[in-house]
Amino acid sequence: SDPGSDVYDILHFARRNIMYAPIPLKVKYIASWAFNHCEKLDKIDVPLLSELRIIGNNAFQFCSVPSIYIPANVTHIKDDAFSCCDKLTKVEIAPKSDLKSIGSCVFVNSKIESFMIPSDLNELCESWCNKTPKLNEIIISPYNKHFFNYNGDFILAKSDQSKNDFDILLFAR
Repeated sequence: SDPGSDVYDILHFARRNIMYAPIPLKVKYIASWAFNHCEKLDKIDVPLLSELRIIGNNAFQFCSVPSIYIPANVTHIKDDAFSCCDKLTKVEIAPKSDLKSIGSCVFVNSKIESFMIPSDLNELCESWCNKTPKLNEIIISPYNKHFFNYNGDFILAKSDQSKNDFDILLFAR
């Protein structure tokens, strides 16, 4: 990201027949389309102390990975990042996550079964979980003030963050 630096911190491309992807510790950005159509990719290793901040648009679209770990420093998961990952069942988000935004269609056509909304998450874009028929559990951090789990069946959001009213129906189990 800094042409004057010796640190290579953007992951731009993976060969399309890759099966295993150990993400380097210093990578801060996985670029849009970097792993797109890596249909043999079945394991991604993200270090616990990863410096990863952003997962770009369509970064892992059409991969066969069954699970993904989102490290604490990630702040944004961009549109379609994991869309059409039809083997994806588990998304693990680090405790004390800095995640603030999940773009549209991020998990479309995946088989995720549960999802944790961390304390700092304040934006779930439209269709973030479209076509996820197995998604039956959303856990919201007790410290998250932007979303509310209503009777375990619905996720509500606020149209005005300065008010206490949760007046948007965002998700139904």
